[in-house]
Amino acid sequence: MEFIIEIKFIYIKNYLFLTRRDKLEFFKLTGKFENFRISNQKVVLSEKSLLLEFNENTDIDLAKEKIDEFLEKRQILNVETRILEELILTNDQIKMIFKNHEQKNLTLKM
Repeated sequence: MEFIIEIKFIYIKNYLFLTRRDKLEFFKLTGKFENFRISNQKVVLSEKSLLLEFNENTDIDLAKEKIDEFLEKRQILNVETRILEELILTNDQIKMIFKNHEQKNLTLKM
């Protein structure tokens, strides 16, 4: 038997540059989302970014839209959100393939 689980990610570039207050407000906002839930989060230190994983029932485009609205409302201009189509992990690298087919490789430090 084969199980296929669709995993959905949003990459938030420069997330770590948000103020402590903005981060708190961001997670208050995401906790209120009714149509989607964050199932996991990872900080990408080398990129000062956050990788959010959502459950398979999530409308990822709507999730991104809500996050973008939050950033715009708070006039946070140096943070960018992008939808990941695919995430490939190897022993020493993470390969991210974005919705526009652009790719980004990150080396894992051990």
